[in-house]
Amino acid sequence: MHLSTSIGKDNNYPPWSYAHYKGNRLSAVGDTRILWVGGDYGPSSKPQFRNNRIVTSKYTIWSFLPKNLFEQFRRIANFYFLCMTVISLTIESPVEPLTSVLPLMFVIAVTALKQSYEDWLRHRSDNEVNCALVTVIRKGIVQDIKAKDVHVGDLVRIMSDADVPCDLVLLSSSNSDGRCYVTTANLDGETNLKTLVCPRILRNLSQPGQLTRLKAQIECEQPTPDLYKFFGKIEIFPNEANTWDANSPLEHTSIKSVRSSQHAYDFDGIALQTMSASSADITLQQYCIDNDITLRRASILDGNVPTNHNRDSSSHRTRMDRGIHLQCINSVPLDVTSFINEHAAVNQRSSVGGAAARKTTQEGCDEIQNVECIVDAVVADPDLSKSNINRNGPSFKEQASKSSLITGDVNFIQTEADEATSSQTCGSNVNSVMLRETVKRSIVSKQESVLETRLGAGQFDSEFQDTNSSPLGTENLLLRGARLKNTEFVIGCAVYTGQETKLALNSKLTSNKFSTVEKSINSFLLFFLGLLLTEVAVSLAFKYAVEIDGTESYLGEKNDINVSAVLQDLFSFVIIYNYIIPISLYVTIETQKFIGSLFLTWDIELYCEKTNQPAICNTSDLNEELGQVEYLFTDKTGTLTENTMWFRRCSIAGIPYLEDRGKMFQLLADGDERNSIILDTFTPEMEHFLLALALCHSVQVGIGKGHTNNNTNANPIASLDYQASSPDEKALVEASARCGVVFLGEEGDSMSVMMKGRVCHYRKLNTLEFTSDRKRMSVVVQDEDGQIWLYCKGAESSVIPLTDAGPVNDTLQHIADFAMRGLRTLIVCYKKLSVKEYSKLAAQVEQSRQTLSSQRVSIIAASYDKMESSLTLLGATGVEDQLQEGVQETLESLRAAGIKVWILTGDKVETAVNISFSCGHLKPGAQQLYLTGHKSKESCLQTLQIHRNQVSRERLEHYGLVVDGQSLYFALNTSDNHLEAFQDICRACTAVICCRMSPLQKCQVVQLVKGFPEKPITAAIGDGANDVSMIQEAHVGLGIMGKEGRQAVRSSDFAFARFKFLRRILFVHGHWYYIRVATLVQYFFYKNIVFITPQVYYAFSNGFSTQPLYDTMFLTCYNVLFTSLPILIYGLFEQNHPAQTLLDYPQVYKNIRRNVLMSWSSFFQWITFGVWHSVVLYFVPYFMLLDNPVVFFSNTPMEMIAFGTFIFHCVVCVANLKLVLKSHYWTWLFLGSALLVTICGFILVTAIYSIVTTTSMAYVYPVLLGSCTFWLLSLILMLACLVPDCIFSVLQNYTPAAYAKLQKSWKGFGKKKYNHYSLNRSDVQRSSSRHESVSFNSLNVQRLSCS
Repeated sequence: MHLSTSIGKDNNYPPWSYAHYKGNRLSAVGDTRILWVGGDYGPSSKPQFRNNRIVTSKYTIWSFLPKNLFEQFRRIANFYFLCMTVISLTIESPVEPLTSVLPLMFVIAVTALKQSYEDWLRHRSDNEVNCALVTVIRKGIVQDIKAKDVHVGDLVRIMSDADVPCDLVLLSSSNSDGRCYVTTANLDGETNLKTLVCPRILRNLSQPGQLTRLKAQIECEQPTPDLYKFFGKIEIFPNEANTWDANSPLEHTSIKSVRSSQHAYDFDGIALQTMSASSADITLQQYCIDNDITLRRASILDGNVPTNHNRDSSSHRTRMDRGIHLQCINSVPLDVTSFINEHAAVNQRSSVGGAAARKTTQEGCDEIQNVECIVDAVVADPDLSKSNINRNGPSFKEQASKSSLITGDVNFIQTEADEATSSQTCGSNVNSVMLRETVKRSIVSKQESVLETRLGAGQFDSEFQDTNSSPLGTENLLLRGARLKNTEFVIGCAVYTGQETKLALNSKLTSNKFSTVEKSINSFLLFFLGLLLTEVAVSLAFKYAVEIDGTESYLGEKNDINVSAVLQDLFSFVIIYNYIIPISLYVTIETQKFIGSLFLTWDIELYCEKTNQPAICNTSDLNEELGQVEYLFTDKTGTLTENTMWFRRCSIAGIPYLEDRGKMFQLLADGDERNSIILDTFTPEMEHFLLALALCHSVQVGIGKGHTNNNTNANPIASLDYQASSPDEKALVEASARCGVVFLGEEGDSMSVMMKGRVCHYRKLNTLEFTSDRKRMSVVVQDEDGQIWLYCKGAESSVIPLTDAGPVNDTLQHIADFAMRGLRTLIVCYKKLSVKEYSKLAAQVEQSRQTLSSQRVSIIAASYDKMESSLTLLGATGVEDQLQEGVQETLESLRAAGIKVWILTGDKVETAVNISFSCGHLKPGAQQLYLTGHKSKESCLQTLQIHRNQVSRERLEHYGLVVDGQSLYFALNTSDNHLEAFQDICRACTAVICCRMSPLQKCQVVQLVKGFPEKPITAAIGDGANDVSMIQEAHVGLGIMGKEGRQAVRSSDFAFARFKFLRRILFVHGHWYYIRVATLVQYFFYKNIVFITPQVYYAFSNGFSTQPLYDTMFLTCYNVLFTSLPILIYGLFEQNHPAQTLLDYPQVYKNIRRNVLMSWSSFFQWITFGVWHSVVLYFVPYFMLLDNPVVFFSNTPMEMIAFGTFIFHCVVCVANLKLVLKSHYWTWLFLGSALLVTICGFILVTAIYSIVTTTSMAYVYPVLLGSCTFWLLSLILMLACLVPDCIFSVLQNYTPAAYAKLQKSWKGFGKKKYNHYSLNRSDVQRSSSRHESVSFNSLNVQRLSCS
């Protein structure tokens, strides 16, 4: 055990004493933490870990302003406008600084208010959690404290239906079997009950009061966000404060009846290990037997007992008096005490009474030497040897079965007397040595017989493990956010608190994905920044060119050209041109994405009535990426299929069988069900196979309040509620129950199985858990005859190499047949273990589980492999998993939309190919290329080259590639030649199936496709934890709310209940999201071009004097008021095509791929129209006024202020009308926002401003409104600007060439599509289709190509 170097620096305790390690410490290794159960928070020992205060808020009252401002100004646009504001305040600005300050303050204030409100909600939620009352036990006192005051090491009591306040290691439960039941819906969304258990060495602490004096140390991993991973160990230490008196009564206490209050309850009494679950009384004899080793270790830890190298006979009896020794010996079981008496006379006559050296191994204390030490202790003390040994006490087996802390057969107290006697008499004569060896041989013989008797009786509590330590895993960890169910109370030790809990660490996980549109925005901003610098440079150059050539005399003398003057002019031009960068772009995009994401969750078409689940949007940053997907990676089980398993076929002893409603039918060699033969009786092999299915699993049986079921009624199946995390396991257990081998449930470590009307009990000795790397699980049980069996089931690739016997070849043939029929297959094996063999293997497994090094996983895997070696094959199972509804239609639509679908699964090649054909993924006419079964990189490369040559020669063929995990490893990791060849083949294939995939390989395949030269957008969809890696790696992660937990849903960007919903999410929401945000972004740049470019033109008229064209109010409000609302409404509600059209014609999805609407060509189209509109809006009135400046009704000319106001009026109208013409979906909300709210609102606000202001704008706008010339010229300018837009749109979308291209892309699909979807369309869709022709007329077809 590695502790930090600071331990022991400030105390005088010896390094082996308990006090030396007192207090919670961090491990020096850095990957584990060490804490003491109960903790110690006195003045000399302060908590070393975080408290339990939960902080999900980002700000405090004092940090909000600086932190929020810092976060907002990290954005390039906001920082840019901050610089502009600073410049305008530090120079003689040509415009009022308010023109920069007010828009910036508006944007910052809106964002700050939004974030402050969200953070206030988080603060309120945090206070509710942190101030909730929690019951803790500190130094024997029960008290109610606030949840935020819980510290690591505290004992926390959780009542039924209460939420767990922090991550706890379960120590005690109100259930006698040490189990409790929780739901984790707040963590992973799963609503089924999960079973947690106390560590094995604490399972007999039936009275919670015993925990008050428990001295235990927990060493576990450092906090990690993985909800499904936890490892550590708990070690029991002696209570150094206890000194026992034989005459003092021993009491026990309980906190079972303590209720929440503001009072504290003190535990008075001594917590001892309860030996009997049926009795709360604790006797001194039981205590002595149970704690014999613990007390001896306490002496050594305190330094009171000398080591073998420094013995002192005067130190014996320092820990216990003679009376206690007598009482302990009186409790010695009959079998052993009779043996001791047989040899007592011999040992008394001999001068040899020394104790043998205590031998310690990895497997724990050797039982033979324990018995030897007992004999030595008895002989060494004459009083003890003469004492009356109680032969009427409980039998040896009863004592052993009651105690959970006995190492070896029996543990007696080894005193210092035997050490002293040994040192005095060692080597006295040879005869004494011979006598001692005779005693040893007799002891060994007797001990072996006792051990066999005890193991035969099923006493495996602690035979093969260290009684003072036990491994910890996820089954012992209560996570914060879980809720206790169907259990009165539990007590746990806090290991992770506050921000270190797994829930808090998961809350910090944020997506680091960026959409293609965001990257395009950055590019456009850089372009506009360059354009701004160019305009400033050109203006500055022309300014000094004009001044050098000469100026008009009425302008006065020339100014000197110096650095100060140049900087003044430079920053002045920057100020008046800086509005070309849209300040409100980011705010509008964030608002549009956030509100737009709500529409996906509100879509009733994406609601699953069966599961009562709407769609979920975990992030709004990737909405538009749903419209750009080119490659889709999908899991098979639970994603394409229902993940509702049904047992269909099995192979037992090399013979195939069919199961139907509890009846078994023997199949012939052809596997045809019609030729099957019904069986009246089961063979022993079949019964053994079914028994293996009933025992080898992790299924729980729930009845009533959710406790495990041990019902023994004649017809128990109807009342059994099997709950399993894996549908496969549930299907296998249900199948065995239908066939008469019924799993009734577990009670503690006892598994009950009804077979032939008789209930049999099996003791579960060990469970070797299933992992995605092992692909198998094993259970070790002991039957009623004392025989030990290991049952194993798993994938044939991981189990068959471990088998040494059984019909392997026949079973593999049956597995291949099952896979061709689309069934999921598993291998079932068994192994019979002797007591000696199991004791050795179990000790190695136990030791590996307590390993906390970086090699822990490999060490555990090695110990598991050793126990699972030399298996005997029982048979195989075939389970059916039906396709989900609508999978075929969805895959057909995806193919029509140009999306290539890859199936990544862990199933066999035959099973995956069969499912692929059945769902329409692989077409019968496609050429299938196989890259499977390769054992070397050379053969893999040869096959890759053959396939590569084939696809390069025949480019017009449709190919489907099938690859397995081993061949994929060679293709991805061997050499560049392998990788390039594999890439070329994959790019030529329309469908790819990857089988026997590990989660890491799924991630690597996604990385491979992302690295293609064309940089395609990828999406990954799955429902299980093994799909998380590819979901997080893909550009868009999609989760299915299936039956394999919610880890995939939590890790995804979007989640929904059924695979068929993918059509609507991609073709409808994805399409709309993309065209909305693409138009929104480019419209922002367009409207600022229209707005600020006239200022550049005006510079040529004012001699580049940096005089502004617009009034200060116009510069301030243009982006934030006069053009912001219509584009936001457009970004939320625009629909260029109806939803049903997008579903019926998935080819439309192709028109927007590769970010076509955000390409540079599309961007420059918008910029060109912006420049054209600016030219029209400036130069038409400019040249008109040069000819006749009199435009007012009073025959007065239009001056500079009126000229700028007139241009700004036209700019606002044209910019908003341009958006109206761009929209395909006119609603009253959109038209009202553009025409009434924005344009009419602009006229009203400007008129009021012009009336109330005292600046040069006073009454300018009302005068303009009263001029007929103003209105006529405005109409002409609007038409001149917008008519070319309409002409361009017609030429682009309504020409014969465009129509022919669209018809060619849809050729042959209309008829196929109509037949293909006719079976699944709703009544509304069918009724609407009667009003539409399958082949659209030219106008309709042309309109569908509009974007």
